[in-house]
Amino acid sequence: MKTKILSFAVVFLAVGNCHAGSPESNYLAVSYPKITEMNRSWWGLSEVDVPTNEWQDVETLYLGSNELQSVPAKLGELSQLRRLYLENNRIQSLDDSAKEFGSLSSLFLHGNKLVSLPDAMGSLANLTELSLSYNKLQSLPASMRNLKNSLKTLNLVGNPLQERGEDGTLGWKDLKEIFGESMLFNPR
Repeated sequence: MKTKILSFAVVFLAVGNCHAGSPESNYLAVSYPKITEMNRSWWGLSEVDVPTNEWQDVETLYLGSNELQSVPAKLGELSQLRRLYLENNRIQSLDDSAKEFGSLSSLFLHGNKLVSLPDAMGSLANLTELSLSYNKLQSLPASMRNLKNSLKTLNLVGNPLQERGEDGTLGWKDLKEIFGESMLFNPR
């Protein structure tokens, strides 16, 4: 049995208190169904077109196991987005547009090629879960201290983290002092 995936929009004629021939009776309005979860994992995507009108209600977005090399900045326009799955892509860095993801509670970036994180990561005050395992991170920005009270899980397993950070960064011992048991890491 074959299953077809359909994308659709509901189109309706806006009539209200209009009468035939009035300017109000000559238009169509488009209404999209409320989509709260979107899965685009394993699609082989190297970039993502973010139709913000259609995805305006998306709370959970799966973009894992694709070929993405960067995080689409337009994702920051999705004000309802709470959980973002970007694991197992080819993302090497995040820019300061990360601050636009202030509504996120969970961010999954494990299995990428990250070598650093921007200071803006420390401004994600709603973040409770951050998975950065199996990247190439040697330290995290000092701004991560700002997440001490919100972050419940910080997964850093499989990163070559330095013992102590340098020049405004945090190493694994620094992070352990800040986050304690909520940090997952296996030091060398």
